Amino acid sequence: MNYQGKMTISSHKELTKDVFEMVVEGDAAKYIKEPGQFVNIKITDDMTPYLRRPMSICDYDEHSIKMIYKVVGEGTKLMSKKTGRRPDGFLDWIRTWIY
Repeated sequence: MNYQGKMTISSHKELTKDVFEMVVEGDAAKYIKEPGQFVNIKITDDMTPYLRRPMSICDYDEHSIKMIYKVVGEGTKLMSKKTGRRPDGFLDWIRTWIY
């Protein structure tokens, strides 16, 4: 299965220093079929950072995916700044690829 799509950030919180839990919602969640699958995340619309971030799935249901990650570089640092809401009031989102 190969799926691409946008998912909205429904929850994002720091669990301990530099360790975050992010929950995203969207159609991609229904394509998760077994433990051990990964989500490749494009954090921004531009080319910085260039590479997507592979994140393992901590928990999921038909509507949401939960990931826990540690800030270790530029990409995860940018990801840790996402709040779920943009300054214009719209929901924040990330682009995902599921393999």
